[in-house]
Amino acid sequence: MFNSAKRIAAVFLLLCLLPLNVYAATFAVKLVSISKLKASEYTGDELYFAVTEFSSHGDSEYMRVPSYPMRWLSSELDHIQDVVLWKGDILSGEAIQLQLSLIEMDVSPWNVDDLVGTAKLKIKNENDVIRCDWLKTSNQTVKYSAFNNITRNYHFNRDGAIYSAVLKLEKI
Repeated sequence: MFNSAKRIAAVFLLLCLLPLNVYAATFAVKLVSISKLKASEYTGDELYFAVTEFSSHGDSEYMRVPSYPMRWLSSELDHIQDVVLWKGDILSGEAIQLQLSLIEMDVSPWNVDDLVGTAKLKIKNENDVIRCDWLKTSNQTVKYSAFNNITRNYHFNRDGAIYSAVLKLEKI
């Protein structure tokens, strides 16, 4: 019986030492460019992106770009190019949903920040094949069965503000 326990322990130890076949792919979502078509405030808007990541593995994460207390002035958006909004690894079998919300910043506590619009992106690693869906705010879905560098143009608009942003998903 003692000999059987040693064999079981040896097999278990051997299995622990073997590398797991887990494929992880690293991706980034970039803000290629953003432009103001119309500001919501007479003096111009102050903007940032609120990025929320939801993983099928149960993890969630929130990021703000640029980080607080920084913000982008709507009059200077032509200088904003190739900004990484999100970067992460996607394991085999994992799905990630990203919500990329453009926010107009106001002075707190008297005035809360305003949501201008949201773009959604789902990325799945299905048996090491990457699939992604860009979701527009009108609930229109664009599906791709194979991955390549994918660029999408979004119009964010609410409460008189209208912004056009080019977003890109790329494998790193």
